[in-house]
Amino acid sequence: MLPALDSAEGRHYQGLGIRCFELKTPMALPHLPQALLAQVRMNWAQVTGVLKAQGFDLLISNTVAILHGNTLASLLGVPHVTYVHEYLDDPELVPDSIGKEAYLAMVAQGSAGLLGCSEMVLSQFAPIPGQPRQCLPPFDDRQPPIDRALNGATERVLQVIGTQSHRKNAVFATAVAKALKVIGMPVRLDLMGTRNNASDKIDQ
Repeated sequence: MLPALDSAEGRHYQGLGIRCFELKTPMALPHLPQALLAQVRMNWAQVTGVLKAQGFDLLISNTVAILHGNTLASLLGVPHVTYVHEYLDDPELVPDSIGKEAYLAMVAQGSAGLLGCSEMVLSQFAPIPGQPRQCLPPFDDRQPPIDRALNGATERVLQVIGTQSHRKNAVFATAVAKALKVIGMPVRLDLMGTRNNASDKIDQ
């Protein structure tokens, strides 16, 4: 389910023959009120009617920046899991109307369990007794495994996680890596995601 089928992600998944649904809802971060207003205006009966016909028994939200996964899971009566890859210390993500601790609690309480790309992102959530939490580092199961062991304690690694789209801005990460090398602080840059509309620029 995507916010727009006419997008790089939408075209990518549809090109793979994956059936996609469109649910036009804004991101909840940083502007939480507009996301809550969109939920109030949503025709949930119509949305859940479409999804019930598909027989889904689990919903996964792939970011903490959306909340409608919580709502849908509750209406459908199925478990909801949130995959976390953000750490809410970025001014572009911090909610502008409630404290980030309260927002994270809302995400956790609406999830049967949490998956995280690292222990660090999971550590920002206050404990909930009995809630399973598991670190699941990003990987691409279509590619052979690559040894990513650190080369000693001094190696610096910069990871960019997610599809190589302009929105993810991996191009900026390549510029940062080059700048660090110039000043004598070389880093290993790991781009962990599938090719997308910014890949050609990254290759340059």
